[in-house]
Amino acid sequence: MRPLLRSLLIFLAIAPWGAGALSLGVFLLRNPDARHWFDRDFLRAWGRVGHGMLLVHTRYLEPEKAAPDALAERALGAMAHLDRYSGYLSPENYDDFKQRANQTRIGIGADIQVIERLPVIVRIHAGGGAGKAGLLPGDRLLAAGGEPLDGLDKESVLRVLNQGADTPISLTVQRLHKSAGRTDAKGVERPPAPPSASVENKAPEAETKPTAAGATGIAAAREETPGRRGAGSAPPEGRAEVFVRSVARLPTRVPTVEDVRLLDDGATGYARITEFKRHTAAELSSALHSPALRQASALVLDLRDNTGGNIESAVDSVGHFCRRGTHVAMLLERGGREARPHYHTHADPVAPDLPLAILVNARTASSAEIFSGALQDLGRAVVVGTPTRGKHVAQSVYALGAKDGLRLTTAQYVLPSGRTTRGGGIRPDIEQAFDWRARGVLKSAEEWGCARRSACFQRLFPAPAPRDPQLSAALDYLRIAASVDSRTGGASLPRQ
Repeated sequence: MRPLLRSLLIFLAIAPWGAGALSLGVFLLRNPDARHWFDRDFLRAWGRVGHGMLLVHTRYLEPEKAAPDALAERALGAMAHLDRYSGYLSPENYDDFKQRANQTRIGIGADIQVIERLPVIVRIHAGGGAGKAGLLPGDRLLAAGGEPLDGLDKESVLRVLNQGADTPISLTVQRLHKSAGRTDAKGVERPPAPPSASVENKAPEAETKPTAAGATGIAAAREETPGRRGAGSAPPEGRAEVFVRSVARLPTRVPTVEDVRLLDDGATGYARITEFKRHTAAELSSALHSPALRQASALVLDLRDNTGGNIESAVDSVGHFCRRGTHVAMLLERGGREARPHYHTHADPVAPDLPLAILVNARTASSAEIFSGALQDLGRAVVVGTPTRGKHVAQSVYALGAKDGLRLTTAQYVLPSGRTTRGGGIRPDIEQAFDWRARGVLKSAEEWGCARRSACFQRLFPAPAPRDPQLSAALDYLRIAASVDSRTGGASLPRQ
């Protein structure tokens, strides 16, 4: 019995260690990165960081600044700042990332631009509080909750407007009514600038003090709030109406394909893709099947100022114009390893033969460069505009807990021809610059962003929207290509 008992005791002593080793092996197989915990250099560095945090937490003079969570956020922020795209996502930024990825946003349901020191609504989202309150593109926001907004940057304004889910906010709004001139923040009319005038040649305007403009707007709102005037009356032509509205802050779906329409020639469709998110490919498919584009003989896709987004969505969007199984891009990780099988289209195309032009500019980046560059490489579209940003790398977002995360550059992408966008970006087939400064009507790039949304521009500016030379160049190419195609029986037009 003694040998048997001894063997049993030895087994019972060894079994837990064996089970632990087996579990560790399975864990390492499922989590390859975990093996670095056993790297001597990594453990030494980790010990130094931990020792430093302990000293700050226990010895620093002001203990409220040395709380463990605050120290962790500081350390992560410094550690993750490896390039312009990587970084630590605080709970607020991480929540915003998740909302944007899901194409939902909690707020008043409107996009804004800061124009002449005041936030201006440039787009209303369906189902949002702004639309339900009757606000319109072109409305200026003078104050929120009684606090002036004049002089705040866009991020600060959005923080004021969008924080506080399911709670209303009181907005003081200035609405301009069409006239021969533009009005300033106090409703005083200014004559329009002549079309040929240059911004650089204009005399500088007197700067408006933030508190003065806000106070004036609030005072005017008390006098001109709808309901104080007689029923059916309207402000005189050329003046500014100021009123107060309570706007609910609700979750709203943010579309990424907008301004879908047939252009003035009656044959060319137009759509703007603002970014690539989870539902972008489905939105683009719906747009291509819409009555506005169903009869189009050519299409212009506007990707100017599209800073990218979800790679899979960009690949699926390319699939609307190319046959199933078309190679679109591949990602290379550290050491040149392929991150996954090549990205291919996996659905039947919606418009495989529709002539296509894509508008790009220096703010077109990332997944938008994959979309435009792949269609260019495949000979499926002509690219018009100015060189893109050249963001040749892709980021991954990792959750650190329930509330925060890390965004890290983990791969670079390669287009079908084998090229990357590093350095020069996507070079357009037809280079056509557009400088908003060339028109005296426009005073800033933000106003140009408003001008491209016709509903906003028509309310905010009395003059006709400036000609868009990039869109005109795309239309000229498509028109000539169609003419050559009809004469040659399908031969393609050489690109410039």
